Formats: sequence, C-alpha cells, structure tokens
Amino acid sequence: MRSRKPQYITVKRKGFVPRQSCLHRQAAIALYRALLTQCRASPFSQEDKVSLQHIVRNRFHVNRDKISSRLLKLHFQAGYKALDHLDGAAANDAPSITTIKTYLSQTPWHLKTPRPPPPPPREVPQDHCPPPPEHKFLANFPRPHVEGIRKVPFFVHGHTTFLRYKKPQPYSLSRMIRQTIVQRQNRLNHQDMLQDYYQPLAQYEDAWDKIILQDLGVKDRDTETFSHAAHASFNAITLRLDEQDKRSVAVARVKWDILQQEKALAIKERDERRRIAWEKRQERYKLEGRVPVEGKKALAVNKRDETRQIGWAKRQEGGRLEGRTPIEKKVPAQKERTSSV
Repeated sequence: MRSRKPQYITVKRKGFVPRQSCLHRQAAIALYRALLTQCRASPFSQEDKVSLQHIVRNRFHVNRDKISSRLLKLHFQAGYKALDHLDGAAANDAPSITTIKTYLSQTPWHLKTPRPPPPPPREVPQDHCPPPPEHKFLANFPRPHVEGIRKVPFFVHGHTTFLRYKKPQPYSLSRMIRQTIVQRQNRLNHQDMLQDYYQPLAQYEDAWDKIILQDLGVKDRDTETFSHAAHASFNAITLRLDEQDKRSVAVARVKWDILQQEKALAIKERDERRRIAWEKRQERYKLEGRVPVEGKKALAVNKRDETRQIGWAKRQEGGRLEGRTPIEKKVPAQKERTSSV
C-alpha cells in the first residue's frame, strides 16, 4: 500500500515591519542617541560637531523605512563602527580622529546640512468643505432661473444615488459617497458576523449554562440569555439597514422628480430661445428686404404648381398634334367627413 504524505497546515505569516517592532525600535533609538552624544563629545570644532550630528540625523531619516534584514544588518554594523570611532576620537585616538576627518571631507554637502522644514499644510479647497444648508443641492434644485443654457444633471445610481451636474465632481460629494458605502458595508459585515458566528456561539453558551445548572445546580445571575442578546443585536442592525434603504429610496425619488423638472424647464427654455431667434431673423429679413420664411414657402408652392400646369399643357398640346384624345386634368375629390355620433 502506498503511504500518504502527511498534509501540514500552512500558516500565512504577515510581513515583518521593523519600525513596528519594539525590540528594533529600542536598538535603533539607543544607537541614535549614543551617536549624537558622542558627536557632541568629540574633539572637533563646533562646525564639524554640528555636521556630524546632521549626518547622523539624515542617515537615520533616510533608512527609517527599510525592511530588508540584510540592509538593516549593514546599517547597524556601520552605525556601531562609527560609534567606535567617535569613542576613540573622544579619547584622543589619532587613527579614529583621522578616519572621522576623512569621512567628513568625503561626505556630500546635503548630508551635512539640516533637512529643509516640511512644507506648510495646504489650504483646504472650498469644495472640500460641506456647503451650508441654504446652498445644499435639494435646497437649490430645481432652479427656477439660470444664466445661459440650462444643463440638466445626470442621475447616477450605483451604491448610492446622486445627481451629477458638473465636473470635476466636488470632493465633498465624493467623501459622502465613500462614507455611505463604507458604512453600509460595515453594517452588512457586522450582520453576517452576528448571524454566522455570534448566534451559534451564544447557543453553545446557553447550552453550557443549562448543563452547569443541571449537574451542579449553579444558576447564572443574569436572567437574560446569550442568544437573546445576539438576536437583539442582529435585529437592531437589520432595522438600521432597512431604515437606510427606505431613506435612500425616498431621496432617490426626490432627486428623480428634480431631474424631470429640470428636463421640462430645459425644453421650455430651448423652445423659447428658438422662438426669439426666429423672430429676430424675420425682423432682419424685413429690414434687408428679403422674403420671410413663410413667404418663401408660399412662393415655392406657387412655383411648383405653375411648373406642373405648364408641363400638363405641353403634354396636352403634344397629344393633339399626334391625334390623341386629350386627357382631362384630374382634380382630387375632397372626402366627405362623417361625424360619428
């Protein structure tokens, strides 16, 4: 028989972040303070001491996010070696003093100067702040009057409904949509956790309390069971979700009505603009001595009838010359209208 290979359970480990480790932080902070202390105690000029301190600060700042064990080992070794040289320089050791002076002469200028101060915080743009109540969307739409051509907003329905009426989308609107989606998803996750984990666990706890009561006669002080508390939490979160859905439907209907009113106003204003433009054209035609549009249509109809009449007369004359019987012109009979009672 073939022997089965043992199946080992693999546990996925999270990535190790050194800056989040207490031991790593203690070792790094201790080395950092020791280097700064020995820089101040070294037998150099004040300018060189300040340069050494800036070098230490800048190097630690650059390497603060390193997560490679190999690189961290090299950095710690370099730090302890520099600390040994600083200790030797403080004890007037000539080789250590020479090594530090050589290092100072070879170090780039930007490492020997302090870091520039962080830029000032940016001012929050106006659209990042929520508008006051009198300037909110539902308080201003539908707009009775607008300057220029009315732009009808777009009805967007994703996880939440809203009307988009300009680009770029305001930051406050994006924040509201994001927070609404996150809040609903958190409630759904909490509801699933209550149903799949806490309610069965509460039933086991109640069963255990019954066993303790039957075997040992020990009664719990709380009269409320674990299952009752789990069901109460589940019902509360379900009620919140239902209220949120009803509120979303009500707001969506209000926004849909606003959209229809905006469309009706846009069509009305478009027809009004066309009528005003047509009247202006007619006035301009009269001033220029040109035929208005309605006169042009009448002339075109008369010219068409004259052309048809001339053609019919020529055909009749040709028929007489050829000895054919002329055809009388057919006049379309008007249909009698019958009124239904």
